Amino acid sequence: MLKTDCRVESRQVRAVDKLKAFIALDLVVAAHLLGLVLQAHVAPQAPADGWLDREEWEALAMHAARGGAPPQSLPSTAETVRMITRLGGFLGRKGDGDPEPEVLWRDLAKLRTLDEAWRISKTQRYR
Repeated sequence: MLKTDCRVESRQVRAVDKLKAFIALDLVVAAHLLGLVLQAHVAPQAPADGWLDREEWEALAMHAARGGAPPQSLPSTAETVRMITRLGGFLGRKGDGDPEPEVLWRDLAKLRTLDEAWRISKTQRYR
């Protein structure tokens, strides 16, 4: 995670204190992602609360429902991971196996964009 996704080795920071701050932030992000993937694997039916906030869940559910009514309750952790990775084109076929953390990392960035658009759409008033 740190090498491939966070690109720790490519940081061009000369000050040790700044590099330590970047690495500390990267560790938090990597731990969150690995924790989500691990829970989806170990306890796939566990609820996904705590991994996404309310607006992120609403944006993801609306996108997954493709304009239809989203589910009323939070999905399982495994289904949440699948919905996030579908944002980036993960098909989830029988032979594909579980999504890797690298795939989730890439697709969480897409969820952040979707979430921002969802938050803006909820606050905008059209005339």
